[in-house]
Amino acid sequence: MGRGEIVGINQAIEATAKAAASETVLLLKTENLLKNKRNAFQKTEVLLYNYKKFKNIISEKDKQIKLIKRDGLPKKSKSITSWGGNTNQEPESDMEKMENKIAEIEKSIAVTRRLMEVIDAALEKIVNDPYYEMIEMFYFKGAGRDAIAEYFECDTVTVYRNKKRIVDMLKMDLFSDDAITEIFYS
Repeated sequence: MGRGEIVGINQAIEATAKAAASETVLLLKTENLLKNKRNAFQKTEVLLYNYKKFKNIISEKDKQIKLIKRDGLPKKSKSITSWGGNTNQEPESDMEKMENKIAEIEKSIAVTRRLMEVIDAALEKIVNDPYYEMIEMFYFKGAGRDAIAEYFECDTVTVYRNKKRIVDMLKMDLFSDDAITEIFYS
């Protein structure tokens, strides 16, 4: 066997090992055996549970911007000095620091607003579902299954089944890549 053949065999073994490792990681992910990984359904529920909080976050960040514009940035203690760093760089003026902080907060607000737009668009697609209000009651208002069952004049199994059905529809809009992976690899 020549040197070229040995190199080719080694490359084939390496490629096979990489493919096997990738397939194993994908399998572990879809089986939820890797820590801190949620499936598409769980991610959708986390978004729904936190939807109202996102609105509050935007409001709080808007207040931060107003305070910074009114009062400036909080001052740091002058008794603490920093050592090292790039001494060739001009120090930022207070105005530049303030503008940078406001820009950072505005960027964060934009990301949160975009997320809310995506959630709103997904919710808009299911608004005509007869059990849509169940999602609002459960995730946004914190109502329990018994209260929802009483409201809809049905049993808790019907509540569970329809909540799951609607969240499954939402997950396809919100986490389609994850949902597809789960379908094919679970």
